[in-house]
Amino acid sequence: MLSSQSQPTLGGEPASANTGNPWGVLAALSQLAPANFNNPAESQAPRDATMPSDDLTDAKIAKSQAETETKIVRMEGKIDTAFAALGGKLDTVNQRLADQTKDRNLVIGTIVVSAISVAVLIIGLATYGDALFGRGMNVRDVVQSVMKEQQQIQVQPLPSTQPKH
Repeated sequence: MLSSQSQPTLGGEPASANTGNPWGVLAALSQLAPANFNNPAESQAPRDATMPSDDLTDAKIAKSQAETETKIVRMEGKIDTAFAALGGKLDTVNQRLADQTKDRNLVIGTIVVSAISVAVLIIGLATYGDALFGRGMNVRDVVQSVMKEQQQIQVQPLPSTQPKH
């Protein structure tokens, strides 16, 4: 005879209180079909098959666990492959970024040197521009005076061509 602690219970009371034997409730439950939530009338119908054995249940559980573990391993493999592909692409992007940084630095250096050159040219013109302009004016004056002298020389008659009196 089983003690009250080891007897199966149903709703907090020992199963033997309802049926007279400890396994009566389990036998009654085994006659019920699995619950069909779409049709409540069918869920109350008795079934002829008995409950599966513990070995069969354990095998089903082990199969389910193995399938789950297989799916997890496949997912881990896919994730590892995705991370490897992503890592390769990041390496490519980093290399391109390094190349672009070199090019960008070259362009910035060229712009800075050009700006400094233009600034020096402007400062030089501002500093020495008036002297250069004054020299230009002096050259103009010299050229004009030379032209006037040449014109005067051409206008005067040559000494051999003048009549003697």
